[in-house]
Amino acid sequence: MFSLFVFSCLQTLFLLECSLKDPLFTLYSTMTWFQQGKHPYVRDQESDVFDRSSLHQAASNGRLLLLQSLIDQGVCVNRANSNGVTALHDACQTGHSICAGRIINEDTELNAMDIDWHTPMTRACAEGKKDCVQLLVQSGAKLNINSEKFSPLHCAVAKGCSDSTNILLNAGAEVDKLDHNRLGTPLHAASHCHQTECARILLQAGASSNATRPDDEQTALHVAASTSAPAETITLLLQHGSKLHAKDKDGKTALELAPVDSEAYGVLKHYHENVPLLSELSRESVNKCLIDQNDAIKFLPLPEKLKAFLGFEK
Repeated sequence: MFSLFVFSCLQTLFLLECSLKDPLFTLYSTMTWFQQGKHPYVRDQESDVFDRSSLHQAASNGRLLLLQSLIDQGVCVNRANSNGVTALHDACQTGHSICAGRIINEDTELNAMDIDWHTPMTRACAEGKKDCVQLLVQSGAKLNINSEKFSPLHCAVAKGCSDSTNILLNAGAEVDKLDHNRLGTPLHAASHCHQTECARILLQAGASSNATRPDDEQTALHVAASTSAPAETITLLLQHGSKLHAKDKDGKTALELAPVDSEAYGVLKHYHENVPLLSELSRESVNKCLIDQNDAIKFLPLPEKLKAFLGFEK
């Protein structure tokens, strides 16, 4: 009981401090609490409303007029909560590109990292907010920021957002960038999350189908097989030159990692037992000579059907 009393006193003092520094935040938050049937002095464990300014709230909810009013009053756009989240993080995560643009116009920090090592760009990519991704790219946000876990491209392909993936690649994102955790390259991430279309985009942009992760030496094919990826994903990787007999750190092939009752196992077993067609081997050889399939193949003096075949088009 005593600890609860102390906690309530501290919360009350905090709210009073907020009311002096940011009255709009206090009014907005208190109204929100009462509408939800909550006491304004008791913090909900699932909410960080005490720790978010009115600028955060406006950005997160797309309230442009309130956002503009706060900026006109001189509220700092780079203000972060205790988790390092800025208003730009919130606007990009929720897809409010107009609010994000207004914040960016105030010379905000584009590459600020929160406690989870997310930047506004990775937040936008992780949520599939392509308009915000485009805005951040045009504003000069870093594409290959050296975070502890992932790049924007990792986030985009894991989400399965082909539009954001294309935006990042066209802007110069590193197609084979390794993360600093154990996720691997963006192709590993796409394969793990079974995002076949994003994997196709990466491969057409020149991603290495045989790049390995440092910790376990697994390729994207190993990852796809071990996570029971659909037949389409496995076939795509094999068509782009993934080595069927490549072994990971434990000496296992993709077939040995695939669950026996999965589609992946069936496709891999078929490839193991059958000789690849000469046409497939020829296509693989041609693509190995090209740095960027999308740009190179379309300029080759070949019939359109042959270009489509070489480009692995559906």
